[in-house]
Parts: sequence; C-alpha cells; structure tokens
Amino acid sequence: MRPDSVTFLTLLTACNHSGLVEEGQLCLDSMVESYGIFPETEHLSCIIDLLGRAGRLKEAEDYIERFEFGGDPIVLGSLLAACVLHGEVPMGERLGKRLLKLEPATTSPYVLLSNLYATDEKWHGVAETKKLLKVSGLKKEPGHSMVEVNDTFEKFTKGDFSHSRILDIRETLRTLSSAEGETAISAGYQN
Repeated sequence: MRPDSVTFLTLLTACNHSGLVEEGQLCLDSMVESYGIFPETEHLSCIIDLLGRAGRLKEAEDYIERFEFGGDPIVLGSLLAACVLHGEVPMGERLGKRLLKLEPATTSPYVLLSNLYATDEKWHGVAETKKLLKVSGLKKEPGHSMVEVNDTFEKFTKGDFSHSRILDIRETLRTLSSAEGETAISAGYQN
C-alpha cells in the first residue's frame, strides 16, 4: 500500500509529539523524494514546529525557503512562535514584520511580536507593537476554555465572571489550589 499525504502528516505529527527531529526530517524528505508528494501547509508547519521546539530555527527557515512557503502565514507563525520560545529576536522581528504585511487584520502577529520583545526585555518594542495593534483598531480575542461536567459543556472566558455559579467555581479552584500546594510541599517541592 502506497502512503499518501495523510499518512505522512500522521507520521510527522507523531514525530513532532515525540520530539523525533531527525526522523521527522527523514519522513518529510522521503515524502518528497521517494513518493513525489509535495508538502502542504500542514506538513510544513508540523516540521517547522518540530524543529522550532528543538531550537533548530535556521533549519526550520531553510525548509520554508526550500519549499517556497515564505508567504504562508500559518507556517511563518509557527516559526515566529518558536522564535518567541527561544528568544531569537532578529529572526523573530523579520518574521513578525512579514506576517504583519501578510495578515494586517489578524491580532496574532502583533501578540507574537510583542511576546518576542518581552522575552528579551525590549519594552520599547513591546510598547510599539501594542501601539500598532491599537492603531489598527483590532482587538485581541479573550481566551476561552470548555469544560464538560455530567454531559454538559460549560464555556469559560478569561476575565468574565458572569457565570451563575461563579462563587462555587472560585471556591472549588481555591480548594484545589490549596490541596495542590500541600501536596507539593509534602513531596518536597516549593516555589
């Protein structure tokens, strides 16, 4: 049975989740060279994420250039996120500015660029990026979480305290947090 692009995406995802960098690279190279399957955005963002987590940012950028994905915001965003993770400011700035041109109506490039500057304590860069975001008129969407309790899904939004059982929820969180702290102390871990 001949592997297809979905098979290779599954393999790349497995390599990514397991941190198997060389195996992931071999998989992508085999996909292209042995099977003639050109990578799609999903394949490339997976290998970029894998290399990025390993701190191999230049190799990740080389893949983007090799397969001519320099105009793909998803792939560039994966590499920019890795730059934030590893504090790679020069490459991150370049990618962030490119992303801002590609997606001026999306908040994620602004947020990632601001986070990049913050990791390097470049507060002027943080302020400038936030100013650009404000001038653009875009608003950062708040984070959401979904929790299932007794076959019912509850949606929680960061900063929203309007839930009908907010007092019960906060008390439960306080109890869990306290119990977690006691467990950590008894195990010998402290902040």
